[in-house]
Amino acid sequence: MYAVRRENLIAVASHTFSHFGVTQESAAPAVALLARRHDWRLARRIVTYRKVEWALYFFSPYKSPGVGGIFPALLQKAREVIIPHLIRIFLACLSTAFGPVIWQQFKVVVIPKPVGIPT
Repeated sequence: MYAVRRENLIAVASHTFSHFGVTQESAAPAVALLARRHDWRLARRIVTYRKVEWALYFFSPYKSPGVGGIFPALLQKAREVIIPHLIRIFLACLSTAFGPVIWQQFKVVVIPKPVGIPT
């Protein structure tokens, strides 16, 4: 098993996300981010450590990276370090009913089949 060091994760994250800037258009208005205590309690019943760990486990590790350039294998290898952060992000998104605009973007990678090979 590979040892994942916090410094390495910070370096990878800094490099990977350096081109993402929060602009006024992509940021949610502060009023929209107000959540009631009930919203947080409900979100905590939905998002748990075990559920996030389960979701990461079922990623195909060597699929193409998403828009952010993160490979699923990186998330799986660093799960002990990143799951608490993912939980906070998911709880905030569910409680405030706000999802980052970048999550609505996707990248399609077309892999052509060789000519002459039947499907």
